[in-house]
Amino acid sequence: TFNHHLRAIKNFYNFLTIEKELAIPNIPKKMKLKYENPNPTSIDDQDFLKLLSVINEEDSIQVLKSGVKKNRFRSYTKHGIELAAYTGMRLEEVTSLKYSDIVVDSEGELECLIGTDLKFERAHNWDNTKATKTVYIPISKELEELLIKLDYKENLGVDKYLIAGDDGIDRKSLAKQLSHSFTFYRNKAELSSDFSIKHLRKTFLTKLHLQTGLTESMGYQKTSSVILKNYVDKRAVVKEVNKRGFRFINQPV
Repeated sequence: TFNHHLRAIKNFYNFLTIEKELAIPNIPKKMKLKYENPNPTSIDDQDFLKLLSVINEEDSIQVLKSGVKKNRFRSYTKHGIELAAYTGMRLEEVTSLKYSDIVVDSEGELECLIGTDLKFERAHNWDNTKATKTVYIPISKELEELLIKLDYKENLGVDKYLIAGDDGIDRKSLAKQLSHSFTFYRNKAELSSDFSIKHLRKTFLTKLHLQTGLTESMGYQKTSSVILKNYVDKRAVVKEVNKRGFRFINQPV
């Protein structure tokens, strides 16, 4: 985000000094971009399952450095984290998904979930003059099982949030709450602190890339280069290549 905004400022000053020939100091020209990690990582399946296994009411009180106690468990905590993992959407986008976003085919079978790319909307459609950028979320077996737990058949087409739909909680506040809960339960499961809830998106897109190669076609990112650079776990790709029996010299049939 920092680099994104700084590049915009640099371009604006270049426009003013070069195109408009204004005699002003080009201060942003000397400002350096932050280092961007070129090696995104994903969450191991067993680690994710271990995380889910400790999400319960037991031992869910976190004592902050200030001494304030926070209960990190809610009835929807586990479902919220699972929905983030199985959709690959950003956290606020996950909390904004509704039952009315569920699409079924002519036979009533689950077809997809339709999400909204909020990051794109805020950057390019802030005045709501363009068509909303949607993301077509595929229905994995895990997502189907979760939607069944959330009673989607009874609520199909209803304008109600999938997560905490009856609680009246602000979506940004809910996203922040889920993020804090994820970190708490990650530590409770004694897992590495190298990943946060944001890594669920990287994990999803890595798996989708490896299994289909169609990630950008569903609207997750504008180009495949963005996905490959920022979201796909290269080590996971190597493991999959090895699993498929990659050879340097093809064996004769």
